[in-house]
Amino acid sequence: MQIKIKLLILILFLSLSLNLYFYLNVNDHTDSSNQIAPPITPPLAKESSVEHNPFSVSNEQSMSNDELFQQANQYFNKQEFDLAIEIYSDILVQDDVLADKLLSSWLHSLFRDLKNDEHKVVAEFTRYFFNDNAYHIGVLQLEAQRFSHLQQYQAAIKLYKEIIDNSFNIEIEQSSENQIHLLAQKQYAILSQQSLWNDVVELIEPLLFDEPNYPPYLLMLSKAKIELNQLTSAQEILQQLNEFDQSSAQVEALLQKVEDMMLGESAVPLLKRGAHYIVKGQFDAQSPVNLMIDTGASLSVLSQAAFDNLPSWLNPTFNRKVEMNTAGGVVTTSVYRFEQFQISGYRVKSIEFAVMDLESMDKADGLLGMNFLKHFAFKIDQQNNLLILAVN
Repeated sequence: MQIKIKLLILILFLSLSLNLYFYLNVNDHTDSSNQIAPPITPPLAKESSVEHNPFSVSNEQSMSNDELFQQANQYFNKQEFDLAIEIYSDILVQDDVLADKLLSSWLHSLFRDLKNDEHKVVAEFTRYFFNDNAYHIGVLQLEAQRFSHLQQYQAAIKLYKEIIDNSFNIEIEQSSENQIHLLAQKQYAILSQQSLWNDVVELIEPLLFDEPNYPPYLLMLSKAKIELNQLTSAQEILQQLNEFDQSSAQVEALLQKVEDMMLGESAVPLLKRGAHYIVKGQFDAQSPVNLMIDTGASLSVLSQAAFDNLPSWLNPTFNRKVEMNTAGGVVTTSVYRFEQFQISGYRVKSIEFAVMDLESMDKADGLLGMNFLKHFAFKIDQQNNLLILAVN
């Protein structure tokens, strides 16, 4: 019984001791939490040896636009174009007038560099600029001139077309169009010199989409088509030029060339009269004549009777008087100029005929001389009574 009492007393003592311990610990913790904690001082950041980024938010906020303007110019002058253009883009967001002033000064300098053949400097600037700014007329003009200086005319033409598409200024559009005209002529000269006629077609046809009636383009294209033996297409283009009242001597000559090439070689039937051959020709479809071939005559001749029977609409023009040797002696005769004369499609324009009495020539209306025949490769097939005509 005494043992039990002692055990209970021991347990009670231990319980009181534990309670006292927890009570004291809780009070200590409460007192310490009520005290103000000393401020924590962060370690001082080491000063970076790397130059501050001029495009960080803190720097931008601390620098005025004028200061950014000066800094951008400094980078430009050092040809650090990527940094200069990035600052320009930032200024543009806040002050487009100041940004335009900045870019204008750069373009003035770069055009001067271009005149001094500093092509790489200009190319580096435009490359960085177009990374962030798709279209700016001044920079497009700069790049177009760079391509032009390098004789990369087609690349320059492409840029001038972009300028036209993105400009709302009539003067700039007209100036760009004039540049395209000039560059197209230069590129044509290079390609034609190398006989790259397919490349000429590829150059000119897209330009005709924008200016379908521009005569120099049509003329260049027609020449290329002729060289590529696309004769029907060339003929259509040249006829289109005639419709635009562009019937110059050059167009007429090209039309004649096309017609001659279309003819190829032809065998024209002859009528034999003794040692002579007679061939049928015409001034137009309603004005046929039979002429005796005379390779010794420099000038073709028409009898007075045949001349008088010609329809009035032919309206030949009196040109001059000449003396001609005949079987009866030297005679003075009139020479008339006709618009054209042809044999089986082989045509000579603006051709002269002397007109005189030919009473002894009952089977022919005159003589076919060398002023017609010299324009063609010809021979007489005496065995088959044929005149073989071909383009020279």
